[in-house]
Amino acid sequence: MLTNDHGKRLIKELEAARNGRMLQDVFTDFVRMSALAIESPLTRGEQHRDIEDEFAHIRAGYNDEQYEHIRTALAIVVDALEERRVEFLGTVLEEIGASNVRNGQFFTPPAVGRAMAELTGADLGYTPGKPITVADIAGGSGVLLIEQAEALLKRGIPMGDILVLHGDIDARSCDIAYVQFTMLGYPAIVCHQDGLTGEFYREPMYTLGYYRHCFPMRGIDPMREVKNEETRSNR
Repeated sequence: MLTNDHGKRLIKELEAARNGRMLQDVFTDFVRMSALAIESPLTRGEQHRDIEDEFAHIRAGYNDEQYEHIRTALAIVVDALEERRVEFLGTVLEEIGASNVRNGQFFTPPAVGRAMAELTGADLGYTPGKPITVADIAGGSGVLLIEQAEALLKRGIPMGDILVLHGDIDARSCDIAYVQFTMLGYPAIVCHQDGLTGEFYREPMYTLGYYRHCFPMRGIDPMREVKNEETRSNR
């Protein structure tokens, strides 16, 4: 159950935007619009136009008052992640009963992710300026990646030397992870993909932190990193 006040406030705002819709559908629209709004200024050309068109299509389903509740919901996410740097939106999704349990979708509790990060905290042979990659091709809402990245930050590794690679077959989970990685400042790549076949369903999403920490200019091929992680995971 949610004890976090931010979670309760977020659900209240989404409830106010329902207007007869299923709450889980409003949540899906909320995280998709949030992801698109974040990604839009980071893209150009046809991809940028596609993002703008998709955002406008979803936005058209809400009147101004309902849309204002959705905008407020995003501000609550920002406040929640500033207060506690832990996975947040997946917890809300489960609270409203919208996770795809029938298809085996269960989000890892942050406490479990934290314990796993501590157990895998061996010496990584870190060299300043050489990024450490944390990856999960079935990353869900990003719990394990957030906890692993936070563990690295606590060990003194700077944000700019941590590259987060996330993949998942569920589009909504990718949007959740992308929004949270962005708000937490991580350089990250989020891929809506089948981790077993390697098939991509849409263009990878790059966070602002990916550009802020100059990853495009650091001689790192991001998609090669993704492919390498797929190969390791499928062995």
